[in-house]
Amino acid sequence: MKPSIILTLYFFKYLIEPQGFKQVTEIFLIEAANQLKDNS
Repeated sequence: MKPSIILTLYFFKYLIEPQGFKQVTEIFLIEAANQLKDNS
């Protein structure tokens, strides 16, 4: 799976589960940071 697809899935998860926004945001930030490390 491409990183963009993974991020999109997290976005839809947020739309479906707004009460889990904090957890999804934490996961999103961790994944984004990991992807930046991989790209550098």
